[in-house]
Parts: sequence; C-alpha cells; structure tokens
Amino acid sequence: MISRVSGGDVEMVEIRITDGDSHVCFAEAHLTLEQFARAVTGMSVADIIIQTRGLDLVGTRRLVRRESVEVPNGMRATIEQAMKACDHVAARLEIETGFEWLPHYEDARNHHRRNKDGTYTVSFVAFDASKDDDDLPT
Repeated sequence: MISRVSGGDVEMVEIRITDGDSHVCFAEAHLTLEQFARAVTGMSVADIIIQTRGLDLVGTRRLVRRESVEVPNGMRATIEQAMKACDHVAARLEIETGFEWLPHYEDARNHHRRNKDGTYTVSFVAFDASKDDDDLPT
C-alpha cells in the first residue's frame, strides 16, 4: 500500500508491504514527496530507512475465530478481568486446535461486541505455518 500522510511539518509518502496469506505488514518506509517523486520517475535513488517486523509470520496463514467470552462485571470489568477471561478462552482454543490464539482484548470491553446473553464476541487470531487445508480448525 502506498499512501500520502498529511499533517505535521513535512508531507510524507508511506509505503507498506503486507503478506497476502498472513495479512501481516512486514515492511514500512516513509519518504518525503520529493524523494518519492524522484525515485518513481527514476531521477535518483532515495536513501530511506525500511522498518521490518513480523518476518517470522510471512508465508503463514492467518486464522481468525470469534468466540463468546463471559467477562465478569460486564462493561464495568477492569481490563485485567477482561484479559483474564480472554486468556482462559485462548487456552481452551489452543488445547482444541493446537494453535496459539491471540485475543483482541479490546473486544471484551466494547459494548458493540456485547451479546444479548451478556457475553462478548471476541476475535482470536492464530498463524498456521502448514500449507495443508485439511489441518485447519473449524
């Protein structure tokens, strides 16, 4: 993705490279508009810093599950209570599927994610390094 970042003193162009399977943004660079224009037109080479992250996840497959999580005290729960409830469900999912599931903790306190029975729908993400579709959890 290439986008123009506005605000601040200098207008920038941001370049992000994302892996298609894992949906992980693993490289990011920022250039001034002048650097970008010169590089794109072939007029010069722009020396830039590229930040990398999540390289170990590139080539893996991102799995997403949504689970109902019972959070004590509901919307009045502390972040610690919500995190503990999510971690409990993540541990159960790991036993069931063999994958390490990472919860989106903020879902457990978001009133838009609250169900009629008082539970919260929380998204959990895992990364699968195998390429076999038959091994995916349902």
